[in-house]
Amino acid sequence: MDKVLVISGDLANLARVKSACIPTGCDIALATRLPENAIPDPVKGVVVDLGWLREPPATVAELLRTHYPSARLIAFGPHVQEARLSAAEEAGFTVLTRGQLERGLASLLRKP
Repeated sequence: MDKVLVISGDLANLARVKSACIPTGCDIALATRLPENAIPDPVKGVVVDLGWLREPPATVAELLRTHYPSARLIAFGPHVQEARLSAAEEAGFTVLTRGQLERGLASLLRKP
């Protein structure tokens, strides 16, 4: 079964991500910080809450690509944090605002 790693410490955002992933049939792994090592299962996608992490998006993307080279990197955050969302996009994340999260996440994870 495909796995999606969600990195966030905000329970409301975790619930939104879990809800959005239900139609994909993916199993969800939750983390409240960046992983030091890769989880053992294949990971189809990594969903990062930019509002929760303090590291720059480029640093986060580099670490995640090391652990999960074939995973789709998706980041989300408040629409008012335009600079952080732009930095995440420049780092290679597919970026969603919180408002787009529930509608857009499932379709992103279904794409090959």
